[in-house]
Amino acid sequence: MELTQLQKTLNRLYPFHLIFSHGGELKSFGRSAQKCFTNIQIGMLAKDLLNPVIPKDIDPISQARSLTEKVVTIESSSTKTRLNGEVIILDESHEVLLALSPVIQNLAHLADNGLSYRDFPAYSPVFDFFVLIQAERFSRQELQKSFKSLEELNSFARINIEIANFCSRTSDLHEAVEFILKIINSRLSWKGSISNKDLKNCHEIQYSNGGIDICLSSEKDKYLLQLESDQKIMPSESLKFFCTSLKISLENVILRMEQLASDQEIQAQKVMSSKMFSLGEMAASIAHELNNPMAVIQGMAWMTQSSAQSGEIDSEKTIESMTKIIKMTERSSKIIKGIRIFARDAAQDPMEPIELNSIIEDTLELCKWRVNQKGIKINWQTEDAALSIGRSVQISQVLLNLFNNASDAVEGLKDPWIEVKLFQNDQKWIISVTDSGNGIDQNISKKMMNPFFTTKPSGKGTGLGLSISQRILKDHSGEIWYDEKSKNTRFCLSLPVLSE
Repeated sequence: MELTQLQKTLNRLYPFHLIFSHGGELKSFGRSAQKCFTNIQIGMLAKDLLNPVIPKDIDPISQARSLTEKVVTIESSSTKTRLNGEVIILDESHEVLLALSPVIQNLAHLADNGLSYRDFPAYSPVFDFFVLIQAERFSRQELQKSFKSLEELNSFARINIEIANFCSRTSDLHEAVEFILKIINSRLSWKGSISNKDLKNCHEIQYSNGGIDICLSSEKDKYLLQLESDQKIMPSESLKFFCTSLKISLENVILRMEQLASDQEIQAQKVMSSKMFSLGEMAASIAHELNNPMAVIQGMAWMTQSSAQSGEIDSEKTIESMTKIIKMTERSSKIIKGIRIFARDAAQDPMEPIELNSIIEDTLELCKWRVNQKGIKINWQTEDAALSIGRSVQISQVLLNLFNNASDAVEGLKDPWIEVKLFQNDQKWIISVTDSGNGIDQNISKKMMNPFFTTKPSGKGTGLGLSISQRILKDHSGEIWYDEKSKNTRFCLSLPVLSE
């Protein structure tokens, strides 16, 4: 199993660590923990693994909050090895981290427990022990310098854990950077900023007297994180480790951010593909709906022209012809407007008050001729002033998909019909689309909301209509579902009622 950045960081800093759920179940453990806890396995309970020593009889998991930032001592139930450490609660997950290290009294004790120097991080008490037994080789100044380095490493390690934990849960780069700058400002008194301009000379990590430049790269873009301090910054090994971990955490955020953007772009393309397919299916219907008023306009204009040429203009007939021409022009304009609105991408439109009666009527107008050609009767019942909040184009797309599906389903049946109802149920508007079919097989109804699932012949459907409709309704705080209890085939969708 691939380790997360947080797990890699913990393994490097606290190789004997244990992480428990707030219920006391072991979630993960460090690379060296097996030396102190034999037969350790994920899922084991804390009470079976360890015994509290200091404070005595206080469970470090259930009472973690009272022990935060206090040194605790526990004993392994299996090897009786004692370990000192700290209790840390991991942010929103409420998991409990025991950052532990074995208590080693001498070299023989180290060997008796099957431990070696390589099992410990460089800043641990064991490292301190090895420093002390060779203290004769060091001057007092050199020893102080070593301990200062260890203290710095420990400080950076704590910050790294918090940053890696936060960054593992977000796909927003600016949110992650804001969190990081807040942490390093409060702990290190550093300031910082991020940009993606003038990055020609941006290369990995660069250190200067008063700052650090960290270049964050992805396949699509580059960003520069600049950290500044009032004091001189020395590129120590612990600082280099901190900056490298910081870079990895942020680049993982960028990767997730770009993947999310790519997924949204693909989803938008699917929506447009489905809409264009629906318009293609209605092409004949739309052409007929436009040809009828055009033919009337042409005929009325020809008659008026003939009367004018013969000098026998009847003002009453002329007014009647002009009235019909205006009416047919308005009808054509309405159809063209409906097509133009339906065809555009409405994903970025604001949510605004919408009138559901008008949307249903306009959508039925688009597929009216196609339905009539198949001999399908349409009935619809409505409510006055059915106001909701949303994007009218997207709701029209959902309805058109349901109307087209119903039309295809009942084509060829005896006395086919489609019924549309709009009614209020508590604080929801319900739109039901029922056709004269006898329902949908259970094996099909379970899968029909999945993307690209279709029972239509090749070239007849995309299999995207219902899955896209489901996503659109979710964005509108609504739902779409198949009514299994209905005698006939019925789909329903819900939208919130807009309070006056």
